Amino acid sequence: MNVLQSERFLSGNVDTYIIDENPELFKFQPSQNRAQKLLHYLGNVMVNGALTPLATTLQPAKLRPALPPITAGQHHSLIITTVAANDLNGNSSTD
Repeated sequence: MNVLQSERFLSGNVDTYIIDENPELFKFQPSQNRAQKLLHYLGNVMVNGALTPLATTLQPAKLRPALPPITAGQHHSLIITTVAANDLNGNSSTD
């Protein structure tokens, strides 16, 4: 990004030697991208599991939710109904 903000680049008076002649263009400040750090942490936990033990010895419940019966041909109308309901509620259907 430093190259794109340099006066010499903005004036259009550059050649391929701009990199050799201006090493300061590649001194970057560390990013404060907390969202990216959080996504990296969550991805790591999802793939490798939690690094800290749980605060309890209780195991998660093994519940299986009851699903309503779906007849043939009803699947398509359920998808359309869900997408329409999300749109009405202001939710993105691509989430």
